[in-house]
Amino acid sequence: MNRYIFKKNLLCSIEDLFLMEHLHSIDSNELLFTVIPVIEEGKRYNSKDELIQRTVFSNENIYGKIIGINDVVDVFSGLDPLFPLWVKISLKKNKPFLIELQTSVRFRKPSVLMNTGSKYPPFFIGNETALE
Repeated sequence: MNRYIFKKNLLCSIEDLFLMEHLHSIDSNELLFTVIPVIEEGKRYNSKDELIQRTVFSNENIYGKIIGINDVVDVFSGLDPLFPLWVKISLKKNKPFLIELQTSVRFRKPSVLMNTGSKYPPFFIGNETALE
């Protein structure tokens, strides 16, 4: 996986989400995102996970910010070829074009991501669940 495949999978996931919610597609440059890092209790983190958690996904850097698609790709591809183990994608309530990305802060190799059971790794739509 690389940043281009990541972006393609993100856009495909958004398209599926919009179909599920009976919304029409919009230009990807009009989409807005909020990123919510999820600390998984009882899971093992390596040094790269801790680095990304303390820098990119720190409260000061990402909490409460609304960003565009290119910024999302930049944030998540900072450790390319490592990407988050999973990203749950959903629409923010009462804001149809604000997409919430709840993300694992455990970054893994593409071979691991391809075995999570996601249609578009590392993305899971709505209530889909990631294989741990």
